[in-house]
Amino acid sequence: MGGNLSVREVENLARVIEAGNTLQAATGLERRKKQKPADIRAIEQQLTQSLGMKVEIRSKSDGKRGAVIVNFYNLSDFDKLLGKLK
Repeated sequence: MGGNLSVREVENLARVIEAGNTLQAATGLERRKKQKPADIRAIEQQLTQSLGMKVEIRSKSDGKRGAVIVNFYNLSDFDKLLGKLK
């Protein structure tokens, strides 16, 4: 962020941040997330339904590498996940 802000601009940014927004959002510097392709979102939903746990698929920009993330919330969920994967 530049260093040439007026007093009024600083006051406005302080109000925005005090209202619960981040500095990045207040200055428009917040990165926008890329929308996942529809087929990837569909696979996430299918896996979420079949496993009963939230599943997220993350891929690198080259599209050749990535990760499947399965969220579990307690040891019982983890045990169920292990049972389904075996």
